[in-house]
Formats: sequence, C-alpha cells, structure tokens
Amino acid sequence: MANLALVKSASSSRDKELPLDDPAEAGSTVFIPLETTVEKLKHIVYNKKGSVTFIRATVAAGKTTLAKHLAIHHSDEFVLAEVDRREEDIRNNIIDAICSSLGKERSSTLTFKNSLKELAKANKTLILDEAHLIFAHSELIEDLFKLPQHWVGIPKPKVLLFSAAATTKDKDGNSCVTPSQISKKYMWYPPIPDGGQITEDLRSAEVYLTPESVDFFMKICSGHRGIFMAAMNWVQDCQCEEGVAEESTWDIHESVARVRQSFEASRKEGNGGWNMGLRKYLKMSRAVHVNGKLSELSNIPEAFTEVLFGGSKSKKELRGQDRELTVNGFLVPERSSADNEFVLYDWEDSTKLYGVANSLMAEYYGDRLPSEVGCERQLTGGDPRSAADMVVRALPFMSFATVIDNPMPRKDGKLNTPLSQSSDKLPFEDDYNDAFARILRDELHYTVSTPKGTTRGKTDFVITYADNKTCALESIMTSVQDQTGHDKHAERFRKPKLTKYSDATLKALITIGSNRNKVKERVASTEGMKGLEIIGLVVSAAHDCYEMYVRLDSLEQEILGPFLVICDRVAKSFQKSENGVYRIIAAQQLSPSKKRGHDMSIG
Repeated sequence: MANLALVKSASSSRDKELPLDDPAEAGSTVFIPLETTVEKLKHIVYNKKGSVTFIRATVAAGKTTLAKHLAIHHSDEFVLAEVDRREEDIRNNIIDAICSSLGKERSSTLTFKNSLKELAKANKTLILDEAHLIFAHSELIEDLFKLPQHWVGIPKPKVLLFSAAATTKDKDGNSCVTPSQISKKYMWYPPIPDGGQITEDLRSAEVYLTPESVDFFMKICSGHRGIFMAAMNWVQDCQCEEGVAEESTWDIHESVARVRQSFEASRKEGNGGWNMGLRKYLKMSRAVHVNGKLSELSNIPEAFTEVLFGGSKSKKELRGQDRELTVNGFLVPERSSADNEFVLYDWEDSTKLYGVANSLMAEYYGDRLPSEVGCERQLTGGDPRSAADMVVRALPFMSFATVIDNPMPRKDGKLNTPLSQSSDKLPFEDDYNDAFARILRDELHYTVSTPKGTTRGKTDFVITYADNKTCALESIMTSVQDQTGHDKHAERFRKPKLTKYSDATLKALITIGSNRNKVKERVASTEGMKGLEIIGLVVSAAHDCYEMYVRLDSLEQEILGPFLVICDRVAKSFQKSENGVYRIIAAQQLSPSKKRGHDMSIG
C-alpha cells in the first residue's frame, strides 16, 4: 500500500489501523472484503484453460493484499513465495514455501522440479507477487511453465502471478517481456465495495462515517483502494483533532460539506491546492504522487507528459519507456470495459494503448507539471462536428470529485441534499451542468452561457464557437425523469419561440444514469426532431469513466455505441473515420513548443 508521510501513534482505544504503509490484513487493519473477488479468481485459475494466470493492476490497488489473503485464508489451495532479483534466491524461496505449505522438512536432495511436482500432486497453486522480476530468468521460466515429459499422470503445477508491470530487464539491460507460455492474462479492476461492509472496520480505526459517506469517499477516490485509505487518514485526523466520537459520525451531508470546504480552500492556494486539506492526504498515496526516484517532477520521463497531455499511447509511441512508467505506477494498459472485475487482456498486442493510471493522478500531475517543467496542453480537435463531439471534449475531466466540487447553499447557508436521492445515487443534474460549463469554459476556453429567466429558452448551457455558432445542451437524469419527462425536454428544441434551443447549430439532449439498460431505453425511445442528438451517458460505479450512446439524429433509430470515455483529463473528439466507423480520439496534445529541449517557459 501507499507510503504516507504522516506518521502518528495509534490511539490506545484503537482496535485497528488504516493500512497506509503495508498491505491490509483482515483482523488487524481496516480490510475491504475479498471473498467475491477470490471466487472469481479461483474460477479463472481452475476452470479457464492454461496452468499459469497473470493478473495485473495499478499500483497500490491491492495486489499484494489479495496475494497474501489467498495464502493465509485459503492456504489449502494457495502457496505464496517471495520474489527476489537473483534466480537462485527465487528458486530457494519457492522450495521453502512449498515445503512449509505441505508441512514437510526441506531435504538437501529436494530439487526445484520435484518441489513443483509435490505442489501439483497436492493440487495447490503457487503465487508470485512482483512477478515481472522472474521474466529475466529464462531457465526459471522454462522450469516453472513446462511440464517434464517423465511426469505421468501429474498435471502442470498451477501458478498465479501478480504485478503492475509486464516486462523487466535482465542483468545485461535487455528487455524481457511476458513469456509466451502465459495465455491467461487479465487486468484486475477491484470493484467498489458496499460502504456498509467496512463501516465497522473503520469505526474500529476511529474513523466514524455512515455507509453512505463511505460510498461517497470511495467515488471521490475513483474507487482506488489505496487512495481511499489515504482519504480515510484525512477523516481520521480531522475527527481526532475535533474530538469526534462515535455519536458524532459524519453523515453524507457532513462528509460532502467537509470535502467541498476543503476543495474550496485548496483552490485559493493555486496549483490545485495539493499542499493542504484532503488533497494533501490524497497525494500521499503513491497511486497519486509516485514515490522513489521518479517522485521528483523533473525526473519523470517525457513520455508520461505526452500521455498526460495528449492521451493514451502505444508501446511504440512510448519509445521503450512503458516498463519504467508501468512499474512505477504512472501508466496502465487502457481500460476496455466499464464493468468486469477481471478483463482478459493481451498487453503484448502492439495496438494496445497505455493511459494514466487513474483520474486523481491525471489531475495532480496536470496541475503540477505545467509550472514545474513547462508543459502545457494544445487543443487539436478543431471545431466540433456534432453535439456529441462537444460533449466528449468535457467528459474526460468529469470525475466524481470534479462533478461534486460545486457548493449549492440554501438561503440559510446550509447545503441542500448533497447527492440525488434517485436510485442511481449520483450527483444532481445541476452538478453535471455546472461541471460541463466550468470545464468547457476554464479548461477548454469556450464561451459558455447558462440562460436564466429568458423567454427565448432556458437551456442548461450554450457553448459559442467558430464565428458565433452555438451548441445547446440540455441534460436530464435518467432515473429522475420518466419517458414523458424526456420527451417534454426534447420538445423544447422544436419550439420556434425558444430560439436558444431551436436556433442552435448543434443540439443535444443528454440523459445521465448508472443503469445501462435504462439509459439505452431513454436514448432509443425519446421523441426528437431532425438535427437533435440524443446522448446517453452511463456512469461507472467508481464514477471514473462513462459509456456513451448516441442517436446523431433523433429522427433516426440507429444508436451508436458504446464508446468508453475514461476520466483521464484529456479532451476527446467524436469523429467518423475514413471507413465510416465512429470513434473517439484525443483532441489535444503536449504542445510541441513546450517539449523538453524546446522552449521551457511556462505557457
């Protein structure tokens, strides 16, 4: 887990600690339940073809926690051996771990191959964490993954590998990729736990939150477990300083108010305000601010800034820097699914792309690098070709933290209900509208208006571009308004007197929800008009990406999509390729004049 700079002594009444420096352990630390994950992983290990399974995930996502949990709580099926850099040490560690697991003394004559044979006969699976290190040893790979011909009636030993990286370097500096013998290669995207599952554990660590508040903080952290624990460290310190006890548990209102107040104070500091409040704690996670030799901003390879400001890149475009950037936690193979926990993924495919590891990392380095090393964004998308094209320019910036960072006090100075009470448990329509307008104006430099009290139509927001052309966008929450409500919103675009709607060059009704089937139903069923686009946005559980569905002309029934838009803070463009297929591509790049070795002044 993340190494955090803040070190404090444990309270005498504290039964559990937050896992800030070491992997989480059930019973002694706050622990996010893993049994559902374990069952899914066992199915892959035992039922999918192949004896070797390789699981990759981002830095500080919980790989080591999962590996140790399997070895401790499922020791009848799994054996964990420590991985070192020297081949001899790795072999000895594996032999020792197998002997210990089987309750046998290690004899001087026991060979590496025979220990694997005993493992296979016992139907146990060998776990290796930081497994990319073994790829530098070809003989070890051969012995681990190839079944000896003289083994009769004995299956191949099963091996389960965990790592953030898929390559390493041998002693001569040569690159060693994932061995071809491994066919079961998966990306792991840990799911969002139910807040009620860990409320008691948090209380034992003197962190007092309601289940709804836990869910809220999970989304603030884009579902990343290591970053979430850093956020809990902030809550713990705030409550400790104020003497908050169990009877003063933060409910959702208090939690949202505290976060918004902290973000507001941070904004006044400049550079994103990463040196105070909640943001200060978030950056202490190595999943946000990478540690080690690359912790200094000036040491970060330029390939990362090209991804940060220009979108995901292939291995070829990364110029051999993919290993260093993945093992240090900057990049991860780009996500292809918004749902599945384990996704089959061939990262050796040269067409696969690598993107920034998470939205908070993108925000942190996006705030810091421009002033520190002279990087800046250059927009490349040209004028929007459709309303969907305009929407996807802003979507990558719309993480949960960005959307809710919008205090809306009542007249008495208190916050309204902070999140929608709909079944989606998403922010309000106004939160999304304000986030859209803020991003299009402040990040992408469009002229944005939000018409109020006008007889010409109160569209949610209107964007002006290219010689006074306009794009009128109206949003609606899928589960709040029924189909009749959607039709009535679309009808506004048909009324000639409502010129803010009817005269716009580009027009779209956007429906936002978390239920894919319901969103698609609204996109398909809403009555429209020629020139009106119906856009459906399905928000992921972690609120770190969106699935987009589009009817480019609401008189047509064809629905395009899904298109996955990740919250990586890189503006995108929705375009039709030469072969007639719609796609989403980056609409910005690292400004050529700001690349290192060129003009290093701050733009």
